[in-house]
Amino acid sequence: DIAGVDAHAYAVAVDGQGACVVAGMVVTPKEADRTASLVFSLDAAGRPRWTMTGNGSTGFPGVARGAAFLPGGIVVVGGSATEPDADGRVGWFVRGFGPDGREAWSRSGAGSAGGVLSVNALAGDGDGHLVVAGGEVEDWRVRAERWVVWRRDARGGAGWNAAWAEI
Repeated sequence: DIAGVDAHAYAVAVDGQGACVVAGMVVTPKEADRTASLVFSLDAAGRPRWTMTGNGSTGFPGVARGAAFLPGGIVVVGGSATEPDADGRVGWFVRGFGPDGREAWSRSGAGSAGGVLSVNALAGDGDGHLVVAGGEVEDWRVRAERWVVWRRDARGGAGWNAAWAEI
């Protein structure tokens, strides 16, 4: 039953064989308007391969806003929480899934106290590197935002970071 469900797709990625992954969010009134990430993968013929949903209690918080494919059929999604933690920080997540939808790895973090750090876009290259772009607001009351870009290996590990203030 999907009556009353509010769903939004924010990102789509397509691999070299035509399979695609769509990332976004769903708000379900049955769960007291809880926002959860929603990711689904389709084969080249448009048939569902797997679906992943989650919320803050399952470690897959908020809204998935970016999606990318890496070599080997790895699907990567990223986004940010919709609710602050106990310190008033809103966090981010980037998760990698195998071709079967099983989680391969996960990375997450949070901005400064009272701040927001979000993941908004992802791109992968043929060598398995991942570029993650987002924004950071150090204090949501001020709203001085800056761009943040990370480059990581295929498991979200070491790379470089760059930021541009008050764009």
